[in-house]
Amino acid sequence: MANIDDRSQGSKAKISISGVESTALANARNDFFARFETHDFSVQIKDVRSSLHPVQKVEICHEQVVELFQRVHIRKASGPDGICGRTLHFCAHQLGGIFQHLFQRSMDSLSIPAAWKLSTIVPVPKIVSARHLNDFRPVALTSLVMKVFETIIKALTLQATNNCLDPLQFAYQSKRSINDANLFILHTLLKHLENPQAHARLLFVDFSSAFNTTLLHYPS
Repeated sequence: MANIDDRSQGSKAKISISGVESTALANARNDFFARFETHDFSVQIKDVRSSLHPVQKVEICHEQVVELFQRVHIRKASGPDGICGRTLHFCAHQLGGIFQHLFQRSMDSLSIPAAWKLSTIVPVPKIVSARHLNDFRPVALTSLVMKVFETIIKALTLQATNNCLDPLQFAYQSKRSINDANLFILHTLLKHLENPQAHARLLFVDFSSAFNTTLLHYPS
């Protein structure tokens, strides 16, 4: 679930979107950015959960929560819950035990509180003169508490999957970037073209809103 917060052009700027009346702009953006929330993934989620194997109970450490809270930048933008980075950073010891308990309950029950699933969408222009809804990049401001919880889950997930990752996966890998992928492709291409009468064809695919549509292609 998302709320739309228009900070893209400044409070005094007049925004004009092609084909959209100014009075309907807020609703148009809300419908555009939330268009993937209309799909019901309950069946797919049920199938995924039924295919999971039980694992040993995970214990979330109080010290780990405190340390992650202290790492939160004090100027980090807060999410819909209004808990800012300054609060988590300077009150880490006081809040660590409370949220460690909440994190543990969430892990044990395999559920996430609804409040942590909310986000505030800030439309940021991709170009100077944005004229269409697709000219804006939706930046989601989520709960900082949830981000800390996600960091804990990420560490646990990587521990279990590091040996299973494809060595040619460059995205979301520590110390890897798009530059590494470009260099690998270029090196492989040039090495191949050194052979007599060799040629190569490259296919680049750009998936629109790829992460939002992943579950749409979940096999039945």
